[in-house]
Amino acid sequence: MKKIATLVVLLGLTAQPALAKIDVGVDASVKAESDSGAYTTLESETSASSAANAEADSQATIEINTDPIVITASDIDETEVNVTSTAEVNSKASLDSYARSVIKANADIRDVIITDEHVAVSHREHARLFGILPIKVFARAYVSNDGNVEVKFPWYAFASAKKAALESRVQAAVSTSVSASADAKLSAKTQAEILTKTVAAMKAEMDAETSATAKVQ
Repeated sequence: MKKIATLVVLLGLTAQPALAKIDVGVDASVKAESDSGAYTTLESETSASSAANAEADSQATIEINTDPIVITASDIDETEVNVTSTAEVNSKASLDSYARSVIKANADIRDVIITDEHVAVSHREHARLFGILPIKVFARAYVSNDGNVEVKFPWYAFASAKKAALESRVQAAVSTSVSASADAKLSAKTQAEILTKTVAAMKAEMDAETSATAKVQ
């Protein structure tokens, strides 16, 4: 019996460190994975945060330098009294006010952006989803200081022909205002005139398409 007891004790003493070693190894492995994962996540988040901050700083710098006028339809206060004639526009403040009156008068405008380089208008237009189903989307027309006009539709609108037609219409509308100004930087009044003519051209294009669609139906 003493031999058996002694054997049990010896086995117990031998097994205990082995079990303890296994437990420690598992805990260390889990901790290492946890620490590694936490580090990876933190590093990733830190990198993403740094990239986001860098981008924000870059955008902030651009906005500060160009100091654009950016007005969306949701910014409009229906009770606010705005400048309503291009003849009254003689400063950035009055140009901002006039742009608000233009948006207020046209429910199809989503936003207006005016910088030192261009006037841009996002206006609702007819298109076809993937070239098949008739839909309405917001197209954006850019009129640069040198008179160049570029129109952009959403990629899914398949509107290459529509884009060309709208660019031609806007180009014809703004050509006199742009050619009349020889300065690289357009005056606030000239930009107001370009805004008015661009909106009118885009609305005319949409109305023409609406009429054509109605006749077909």
